[in-house]
Amino acid sequence: MAQMVEGQFDSTKARVPSLPLPGPAPLKVFCSYCHIDEILRQRFHVHLAPLRRAKRITPWYDHNVQPGSNISKEIDSALKSSDIYIPLISADFINSDYCMDVELELALELEQLGQIRIVPVILSPCGWQHTKIQPLKALPTDGKPIETAPCQSAALNDVAEQLWNLVDVILKERASRPRKSPLNDATYAASLYANLA
Repeated sequence: MAQMVEGQFDSTKARVPSLPLPGPAPLKVFCSYCHIDEILRQRFHVHLAPLRRAKRITPWYDHNVQPGSNISKEIDSALKSSDIYIPLISADFINSDYCMDVELELALELEQLGQIRIVPVILSPCGWQHTKIQPLKALPTDGKPIETAPCQSAALNDVAEQLWNLVDVILKERASRPRKSPLNDATYAASLYANLA
């Protein structure tokens, strides 16, 4: 039997480091809007700050598409990998063939498969009740448009609070599902062995 040389690593006495289990990943939120509504989209983004800072959501906008990328493929991929789809509804959104016939249609298909939640946010008066969005619970409360609210900040805050509640529900649903052991994850196992070396 070979003898240990002083200072040589003895694998029989090695302690496997206990790495913390990763916390819940932030939910991916796909925000769809017509570019003419950019100012209200920016205000909406600001009101999502508590959710972003708490690492509960990662919002995605078409601004995330890198130069030279295929815009349609990037949007399709981002939407398919999202947990929540938020269409920012206005007359211009409803008038947009891309918003209504591409993005919304794909989101509705994903919703039917149970892969995404759709939360319409009504920016301005627009007759959304006569579209495919009508059966969905819209925000702010009672689907009243943000643009005509006595205080737009209060209406945006109402949206953010209700989204916080929805994120809580989704994260609790995920937590109640059996989790895959990190020891079965090749990446996690590789990091363990790297720490032993």
